[in-house]
This record gives sequence, C-alpha cells and structure tokens, in this order.
Amino acid sequence: MNKNIKNKWLKALRSGEYKQGKSALRDGDTYCCLGVLTELYRKETGLGIWEKGKIGMDFYNEEEISMGVPSKTICEWAGLNDENPSVESEHGICIAEINDKGVSFNEIADIIEEQL
Repeated sequence: MNKNIKNKWLKALRSGEYKQGKSALRDGDTYCCLGVLTELYRKETGLGIWEKGKIGMDFYNEEEISMGVPSKTICEWAGLNDENPSVESEHGICIAEINDKGVSFNEIADIIEEQL
C-alpha cells in the first residue's frame, strides 16, 4: 500500500471526523472504513461524487462500482492489491467484514497499520 495514503487513511480513521456505518461505503453521513478511503480519494483528486452509497468516477473511465468496496481506480491510487484487503483478525478475514461486525475505526486503523 502507498505509505503516504496509508498514513492519511489511518489519520482519518482515528480523527473522529467520520461516523462509522456498515454494509455500504457511505450511507448518509456514515462511512465504512473503505468508504473513508474512498472519501480521501474524492477529496484529494476532486474526482467522483457520492450517489446512493457509492461513488461515481469520471465519465471517461466507466467501471462497475460496488456499494461495499472501492473501485479499481481507487485501489490503484491507494496501492491496494485488493478492493477488500485480507487481514488476520479474530473479528474476520477482510477489512469490510471487520467493519461490519462493529470493530471501531481505531481498532481497524491498528489492524491496517500492522498488516497493510
């Protein structure tokens, strides 16, 4: 993972700025941990708008977008080799699963810091 983006993601997860949600990148004013990463992409690049829990990318690079995981474009930007990174945790085997089980953003940040 890109170290600069990872540090920004960790800081954002630990900031208290984002209200944690489940089952979608974003739902109203709540975000899953991957939604926070997606929002960082949007803020940093100026690309994408939120629409019903997913983010629409630029019109020239249409790609299938899931409500639950970031697009391939965002993963490439962040240096992630998977849209839902695998981790070892007592709470689950991937970031989205851990988030959806209610593990706090602070705990998720610790897991990301250690394993990605």
